[in-house]
Amino acid sequence: MASCITNIEETILMTCGPRPRMSKRVSEHGIPVLQQGALNIYTILPCPLKVRFKQAFEQFMAEHNSKSATPIYCPTILDGAPKSIEAQMQEAHGEDDLPEMLITTGFHTIFSKPFKQEYLETGVYTGLTKPEFLDKMPADYRRIAAQYNIGFLAFGAWSLIFDMSVENAGSYPKSWTDLAKPEFRNKLSMHGYHGKASGTSLLLVLKERMGEKAIGQFAQNIKNIKHFAEVIKSIDSPDPDRVPFNILPNAASVQIPSRKNAAMIEFKDGPLMAPLMLFVKKSKLEACRPLIDFFWSDTFREILGKGDFHMPDEMDWSLNYSFPSWDYLATHDFTELSDELDVVFQKGLNVPKE
Repeated sequence: MASCITNIEETILMTCGPRPRMSKRVSEHGIPVLQQGALNIYTILPCPLKVRFKQAFEQFMAEHNSKSATPIYCPTILDGAPKSIEAQMQEAHGEDDLPEMLITTGFHTIFSKPFKQEYLETGVYTGLTKPEFLDKMPADYRRIAAQYNIGFLAFGAWSLIFDMSVENAGSYPKSWTDLAKPEFRNKLSMHGYHGKASGTSLLLVLKERMGEKAIGQFAQNIKNIKHFAEVIKSIDSPDPDRVPFNILPNAASVQIPSRKNAAMIEFKDGPLMAPLMLFVKKSKLEACRPLIDFFWSDTFREILGKGDFHMPDEMDWSLNYSFPSWDYLATHDFTELSDELDVVFQKGLNVPKE
């Protein structure tokens, strides 16, 4: 792929008696969600990072567990649907029902109002940002980290990939808001949507800048919603349903083979940010120090880099980045927000989600 193009014109579960404690519960694939006596950690990472992370983290855990009386337990690398494990955090009865550490790109748990009020605003969890990272970050991000108890570990992004094999592509979008213009009808595809934090982030950006009507207008322009692997396969192929403009996480677009006739379009308002956040139980900060050190290590930094994620000290903060208002996100229930946006989005959508 060419480097870039720039400057172009509840379901309710009925139960008898109390629900089981989290330590007794299992994931939808039968994996225990917590291990008593262990340092429990949930890791919710983009798919393209999972294989490399699993290999490195399993080695780290094996070495740690062979020498420590307190083992590390990470059910999310054992289960094919780790987000379902994270979602169970919202059913916790208290601190003992929660993992000692959470690494996530998702907002549905940490920014759900009940969870946020009970476990973030009370300080049960500490959003942990390395002090050296804070020194490099803009003043507003330092404020956000302190005011809303958010730990920033790294930042990825979503961008627009242009399939240059599509003839008569027409004009090019120059910003995220351009994607809601009528000239791009049926010219867009995107990776997933519902439950994707960055998908909701894009809808919030459009709403903030153009009003709610922009969400439906954007949805009308989408021809395909597919997993990123299917989108990449379609680019520069004989697929008659391929489109010129494809919205993908950079963690996926870096996997596009160089032989493909495609390029990343750089928007004037920058890529759409995808934060990776770190939360640790305040009562377990010292016990979790080996885990914290791993996630701040060069080993994890290298894993992140393979998926175009960057720690805060690697970011060029002089550039433009797009993201919804952190103040708005932190003061609203994210699940309610995403559900409301999804209703508007679906009304304008012409294709089924895959």
